[in-house]
Amino acid sequence: MKVRCLRLESQGDNLTIGKEYIVHGIKATGGRFAYLMFDDTQSHHGIFWFASSIFEIVDGKVSSDWYFAIYDQRFESKRYLYTLDSYSIWAPKELALNPDSLIGLIERDPAIVAAFLPLIQMP
Repeated sequence: MKVRCLRLESQGDNLTIGKEYIVHGIKATGGRFAYLMFDDTQSHHGIFWFASSIFEIVDGKVSSDWYFAIYDQRFESKRYLYTLDSYSIWAPKELALNPDSLIGLIERDPAIVAAFLPLIQMP
């Protein structure tokens, strides 16, 4: 799946308006969607969840190896002050079927990020 950046959500976003990005996962929670993508640093430290509202879809075909899962339980962050209530996710199997991986990516856990990187293509 490919999307094009329409605007920045915050000044700290390392994205370029008008640039196309490859989506490596989609999560939905509370009626909002987010895309898992590399930012412009193009390093393994630059993979983040970005709000879908700042992008337009260029190519809506998702990877054939993605899985879908729904989690109706509450997840509490171990590192930050937030909770993740029920959510849905479309992503590679190891991310979609393992809620700890999703939380680990949100929290930037080095071990989780390192385990996830071989599953996706770097830009």
